[in-house]
Amino acid sequence: MAKRQRSTTFKANEQILKNHQDVQAKNSEQLHYKMLKTTALTTNRFIERYIEPLAPDSYAALRADIENRGVVDPLSVWENEDTYILVDGHHRKKIAEELKIDLLPIIKIEEIDSLEDAFRYMNSKQVGRRNISKLHKDYLIGRDYKLAKERQSNNDGSLVGVFSNKYGISQKSLFNNLDFYTGVELIKKEQPDQYEAILGLNDEKPLFNKSQVIQIAKEGSLQKETPAPKVALSPLEKHQKSAAVLFDRIKKMKDQHQKQQLIQELKNQIEQLEAEL
Repeated sequence: MAKRQRSTTFKANEQILKNHQDVQAKNSEQLHYKMLKTTALTTNRFIERYIEPLAPDSYAALRADIENRGVVDPLSVWENEDTYILVDGHHRKKIAEELKIDLLPIIKIEEIDSLEDAFRYMNSKQVGRRNISKLHKDYLIGRDYKLAKERQSNNDGSLVGVFSNKYGISQKSLFNNLDFYTGVELIKKEQPDQYEAILGLNDEKPLFNKSQVIQIAKEGSLQKETPAPKVALSPLEKHQKSAAVLFDRIKKMKDQHQKQQLIQELKNQIEQLEAEL
């Protein structure tokens, strides 16, 4: 078994180098691609929080392709003070680690000068994916616009035109996507599995369509009736509630890849709580 694993690893690494050489030979403009040790790539916790999990069949297909051909498309990185921070390609990196692939093709994104730039680039790449659902794309557009609004100090409305043009949609669609994102986040807190179902990230049937999710955002709750006044929770109580939900999902999760992602998310919450106390 160990011999077969070494053979598979060698084959994958050899294929990666060959693919990299082919890319360089075909297009001289791509000579800024380079090979980097997998262990030299650093992930950023803020960016990782917004990387959506792949559906099990999509992850399996990507893994099979990488096992057969190696990692063909370069991973996008931000070079910050001699550190290579992964911006796009987290699933490919994880699979490469599983397959013990030592070298990965990367491309440095020169226009990234800050973590905010890195996030915007990552989100735009996700929106451009061909294999995501229309609702998933609407969610990502709404998220991008919402976070940009939060970063802008003066709310003069100029972002509306910028984002409408960026994604080629009307201002009404942009506002709908913002409400859709907000509604999905509310659902995510109370029914995590439904959040994944709505975006097409699991095999469950969604209980809410887009119009219903937007209505939830406007009402501020999943409850149709007027909600009872809520007692403000302390930071510790909020973390305990969130951790309990995650722990329950981990126990029920059968897919090992998604289970590991949830475990990492739980660890991140624990670290955040320790930092706040």
